[in-house]
Amino acid sequence: MTTRPKSESVIRQSVTDSAAGLSADPPAHPAYIPRLIKTEAEYREAIARLEQISLAEPDTPEGDEAELLTVLTEHYEEKNPSIPPASQAAVLRFCMDQQELSKMDLVPYIGSVHKVNEVLEGKRPLSLSMIQKLAPALHISHHLLLPRNGEPEFDGEPHHHRVSGTEMVSSGLGGA
Repeated sequence: MTTRPKSESVIRQSVTDSAAGLSADPPAHPAYIPRLIKTEAEYREAIARLEQISLAEPDTPEGDEAELLTVLTEHYEEKNPSIPPASQAAVLRFCMDQQELSKMDLVPYIGSVHKVNEVLEGKRPLSLSMIQKLAPALHISHHLLLPRNGEPEFDGEPHHHRVSGTEMVSSGLGGA
C-alpha cells in the first residue's frame, strides 16, 4: 500500500470542501445585474440603481458596480442623447441665475456690456480667451462653454460638440 504525501491529501480535502460548498444554495444575486443598456427602460433602471449606490466606497463591490453603471449609462447617453445640448448663452444664463450674477459681473471676462449682451442673445460666440477666463470664474468645466451644434465656432464655422446628459446633470445643467 502506497502512502500519499500529506500535501496531496490536504489538497484533495480542500477540493472536496470546495465542491461541497458549490452544492449549497447559490449566493443571492442583486436585484439589478449590470449589462449593456439598449432601451430607455433599461437606462432608467440603471440610473435608479446608480442613485441607490452612488455613495458607495471605491474598491468595494457596490463601488465597482457604481463605476460600471456610470460607464454603461454614459455609453447609452452618447448613443442616445436625450438632453439637448445647451447653448453657450444658456450655460451663461444658468450660471448667472445660480450664482446671482449680473451682466456687469461678466464684463471682466467678455469685454464690454455690449459684448455680454450679444453673447447672452446668442449673436456672438464666446472666444477661446473668454472661455478660458469664464470657466474658472464660474467654477465650471471649460467644455460646457464650447460652441454646440449649429453655433458658430471661434472662426465662425458651426461646431459639432455635444455634451452628454451625464455631464449636464453632474454640472447642474440638466433636469429641473
